[in-house]
Amino acid sequence: MAIPRFLVRRGSPLEIWSDNGTNFIGTSRELKEQLSQINQQQSTATLLQDRLALGATASCQDVASSPDGVYKISPVAASIRPFPVYCENSIEGGGWTVIHRRYDNSVRFDRTWAEYKNGFGDLRREFWLGLEKMHQITRIGDHELLIIAKTINGTARTGRFDRFGVENEYARYRLQVGRKIGGNLSDQLSLHDGKEFSTQDNDRSANKCAHFNGWWYVNCALVDLNRPMDFPQNGMTWYEDTGYRTSRSSNAHKENHAR
Repeated sequence: MAIPRFLVRRGSPLEIWSDNGTNFIGTSRELKEQLSQINQQQSTATLLQDRLALGATASCQDVASSPDGVYKISPVAASIRPFPVYCENSIEGGGWTVIHRRYDNSVRFDRTWAEYKNGFGDLRREFWLGLEKMHQITRIGDHELLIIAKTINGTARTGRFDRFGVENEYARYRLQVGRKIGGNLSDQLSLHDGKEFSTQDNDRSANKCAHFNGWWYVNCALVDLNRPMDFPQNGMTWYEDTGYRTSRSSNAHKENHAR
């Protein structure tokens, strides 16, 4: 078969035809849509090449049978280059991406919007993965959230939620969290569903709660896992049915996992 030649015929709207008189692509609107799809495919192809070149996988689930540790991932449909994450494979079937860890107060959480967006800390110690990375991980497909905590007296607490996502920066990294499906923490985090993220320099909370750190606020103390551990009144906070449960000791431990 001969290689087709494509001719442009001026009209209203613009149309592109093959040389046998067949309308090959159609209207200019359809052309723009197809060109957009081509650009997206090229961008995806570039990211896939980066993934292969850098030895990245799509998610921690791809290395669920491997030891816990730092791996490089490139989430499906991600619009940023591959980045390292800590994968936890020794709990709850493995394949969990640790997005947040605190336990010894070695990392300051009184950070700017830009810092919370990009992430900070040490993946093997205390850290915040970054709102943009959380968005890229959760933008496609369904994801769960697992929270592992240890109170100041050493009691283990967990909470597993059936839905987790972080919207894009235009939506101010709005939180998506579903109902609790397991664990002995209360279901208070579900009340934060739909809340925008706030920081000291970009406080979107109704009561201007971001005096010391960034979080998705409902009010200033319902659930807040980024408060300074040496905060005068409360450290990391999770409201329980019996009252406020706080973690003010350097022995307290919090980890948030997404899968």
